[in-house]
Amino acid sequence: MIKGLFDKNRSFLKYKDVDHELGPLFYGGDWGGGFRTIRWIYQYVTGKFPQFVLINADRIETDDVEEQYSLACEWIDDYEIDQAVVDAGGGTYQVQQLMKRYGERCLKFSYLTRPDDPEPDLDEERKYRQENRWSRDKTFIMDSYRTMMIKPHLDGTKMINKIVFPASDPTKLNWIIDHHTNELTELIKLSRTGTYYSRYYTPDKVGKPDDGLHGSVMAIEAEHVWDGGPQPTVFGQFEAPDPYDY
Repeated sequence: MIKGLFDKNRSFLKYKDVDHELGPLFYGGDWGGGFRTIRWIYQYVTGKFPQFVLINADRIETDDVEEQYSLACEWIDDYEIDQAVVDAGGGTYQVQQLMKRYGERCLKFSYLTRPDDPEPDLDEERKYRQENRWSRDKTFIMDSYRTMMIKPHLDGTKMINKIVFPASDPTKLNWIIDHHTNELTELIKLSRTGTYYSRYYTPDKVGKPDDGLHGSVMAIEAEHVWDGGPQPTVFGQFEAPDPYDY
């Protein structure tokens, strides 16, 4: 599934090579449970068929909180990120420092476990904004992300991916593939309604981490909550779990 998003004509870009005229940049950051830093940048290329194009992504094995904070700042500053979303867990110090430095330009993120009511209501949204944070149901987000990956735009008979990974050097994507395929699902029954939902998890976060997957998801969530774009209330109001099904 993920290899279908590869574009062999694209490469990872350094900040000086990014064409900002093509669209805004969004950063997702995960702390790997405190043991590593995941940095992930999408450019949201607008037009008839909008795409999330991966500009750069990396993982640095370090549990030094100052280094993790500095690494996040480096890319947010150098790439002139429009909106960042970072994992609220596994990096309390780093997140606090990022909040101080960037204010509402960088929100802390945590998943909700609320599959029967996945989107925050207006009161919750206001509270989140006041606290510089954002949350949505994990199953809802993961289902939406998966649908974006497997359901491209259609231009006549031509298929145009909604997410694009640069693959001029496919070896640079090996860890990204692993972090996506390490995520598993299981059916869980809701006690309130008796209905079932898919719980996403990795059984071995040390040996088979999924942090890159979450970095990718958070970069997309950054676009969702960006003040320069659609407001978060418009997302999720669709039949299929895909907010980019134009």
